[in-house]
Amino acid sequence: MNGYWGRMRDGLVIIAACAGLIACTPDTAHWPIFLPPPYNAWPPAPAGTPIEPGRPVSLNGSQQESVVTGVLKWMKEPHLSAVP
Repeated sequence: MNGYWGRMRDGLVIIAACAGLIACTPDTAHWPIFLPPPYNAWPPAPAGTPIEPGRPVSLNGSQQESVVTGVLKWMKEPHLSAVP
């Protein structure tokens, strides 16, 4: 009977050790972002600028064309798109 409880205790010690290690991992969501060259030469965003999904960004004609071309490559049925 002692062997069963000893193995059970050893298993609980391993589970507790793993839980402790997992709790000590850093929260990388709040680390600053460092961009590689040539993107690191861009000016920083103004203070307090939120990062929001779907935030409108103005694109010039060639940028718009690049986005449309890139998206059409991944569409299952590009002939059904509303893009002329």
